[in-house]
Amino acid sequence: MNKFTKKGFTLIELLIVIAIIAMLATGAAYKILAGKQKAQFDNTKMQVQSLLQEARTLSMSSMVVAETVTELEPSKYYLLDIATDQITLSAYGINDSVKQIKTFELPDQHSINPAMQIYYFSPSGELCFNSSDCSDKTDKKLTLESADDAFTANFTVSGHGGYAEQE
Repeated sequence: MNKFTKKGFTLIELLIVIAIIAMLATGAAYKILAGKQKAQFDNTKMQVQSLLQEARTLSMSSMVVAETVTELEPSKYYLLDIATDQITLSAYGINDSVKQIKTFELPDQHSINPAMQIYYFSPSGELCFNSSDCSDKTDKKLTLESADDAFTANFTVSGHGGYAEQE
């Protein structure tokens, strides 16, 4: 038997296989990371939509959410304060009491524009934008976006019905 008989793989063959596996792993890791970022954005989008709907629903029920039944008081209006990095829902009672109901901090990589305040009046659910003066009944648009602009969601808040829908 010849002492130069080939048994196994050469170093070049092994390096080529390792390089191919590394490229495949890099592509898979990128897809997994992109999927995770999309899922985080979708979660933020659902939270924003939920807060917009909750403010309108609470205003139509006309009661302030409280820890105990004895604290319930009819509400004058609900204020949805939308900043670029957080959304706060507060109830303003007829006796000038204020109760912060919920605050949602947007993740660092997400922002919402433009900043605005939406007043939902009880019990009709009528709303006003940026002041308690209700003369502006035009629909308003909100845009939720990721820091790298990879994902965007648009919401329209109706100036007449007070409902919010995602476009």
